[in-house]
Amino acid sequence: MTIAFRNLMRNKFFSFINIVGLAIGITCFFALVIFIIDESGYDNYNENAGQIYRVVNHIKFNGQESV
Repeated sequence: MTIAFRNLMRNKFFSFINIVGLAIGITCFFALVIFIIDESGYDNYNENAGQIYRVVNHIKFNGQESV
């Protein structure tokens, strides 16, 4: 711990960049995990969740596409 603290104090700028980068990376990772968990459990309240499908129509009318 003493050696790590000394290196942090000697290289303040690079230590700051590394710590901020690590914090941003961990934050993005947790945000992605929370998003994936939320999306994968979207219809789990329904007892027939395995039989739910999404139907999407792409309609073109006068050159304009509508979803």
